[in-house]
Amino acid sequence: MSKRPVAVCIPHIEPGTRNEGRLFYFGVLPEERGKGYAGKLHKRSLYLLKEMGASYYVGSTHESNIAMQRVFEKSGCEVRGRKSSFYYYFNK
Repeated sequence: MSKRPVAVCIPHIEPGTRNEGRLFYFGVLPEERGKGYAGKLHKRSLYLLKEMGASYYVGSTHESNIAMQRVFEKSGCEVRGRKSSFYYYFNK
């Protein structure tokens, strides 16, 4: 078992709310994916959010990110809505 970090996440209470838990960032190194780290990290992150005072969690991912959608489902998350993203591209 490696002692080096293989993943990162930053749980926080969403600014402007009292109890909305979110993960500012969530990622597993590409070479470590498929080994079960994401599911364990996500469940631990939900526990940490609860300890921080969150009464619910809002997670999001791109519609093509099936792997992260599975992580959400395995953690007991439910789809409650879909959002549109707006992009602005700066000229070089």
